[in-house]
Amino acid sequence: MKDEFLEHLLATIKSKKSENPEKSYTAKLQQSDISETLKKIEEEALESYGMNLGIAFQLIDDVLDYSAKQATLGKSIGDDFKEGKISLPVILAFRRGDELEREFWHRTLEKLDQNEDDFAHALHLMEKHGALKDSVERARHYGAIARDSLGIFKDGPIKVIFGDLIDFCIERAH
Repeated sequence: MKDEFLEHLLATIKSKKSENPEKSYTAKLQQSDISETLKKIEEEALESYGMNLGIAFQLIDDVLDYSAKQATLGKSIGDDFKEGKISLPVILAFRRGDELEREFWHRTLEKLDQNEDDFAHALHLMEKHGALKDSVERARHYGAIARDSLGIFKDGPIKVIFGDLIDFCIERAH
């Protein structure tokens, strides 16, 4: 659609050029302004795509640190927990938990006072409160925003690859 719009606009400008030389100068300025505007819109769309894809990727990465799927990939799980990192799954489990559960999170992540069974308990709390599932849904949301950012571009192989990258990023959690 962008190409059709631009071609129509350029044809209109060219036809005015032959009618009046003064309009020709104005038309060139308008063409330049439109071209710069379109370029800026495309840059902003790509920036939005990258930012939202990055957020989706990080959210899934946070989920994988508490996921059995991570273990099947041959990677260790629980590193973020052991290091006391606060991620969306932790935030959701903390906010949805009762006072005793919140104290658990303070002890294990803030004070790094961790026992052998604490990681298993953290997994239980995340399951109980739907923290992992809801974190994946948030990642899907940011993936959808990234996909929407691509809407201004023509369909083609690069756009398909960018869409596939979003899918890969999110589906690695399953």
